[in-house]
Amino acid sequence: MIRSVLIMSIISQIIVKDIENKIVIFIDEVLTIDPENRSELVQFCEENYFTPIFASIPPMVDGFEKYYLVRRSKEKIVLSENNGNVIYRKPKAK
Repeated sequence: MIRSVLIMSIISQIIVKDIENKIVIFIDEVLTIDPENRSELVQFCEENYFTPIFASIPPMVDGFEKYYLVRRSKEKIVLSENNGNVIYRKPKAK
């Protein structure tokens, strides 16, 4: 994880910082990162113009607001609430 954050830190210094300019980063084996650091990683990505994509569904942790389910398809894959492949994380009850 440290290596990933270092690389993302370097990349974030050379990109155009704009809300419309996000870099998609694929993070594999997210379940090997402890839960506290998972939410910190997501927060780091949000603050530094990255959009993380994870291959597996981690347990519900803070920092993950929604999940996209991508299934095999012969046609285009459209991520949409209308298609039923967006799942929102419900906030914890206080």
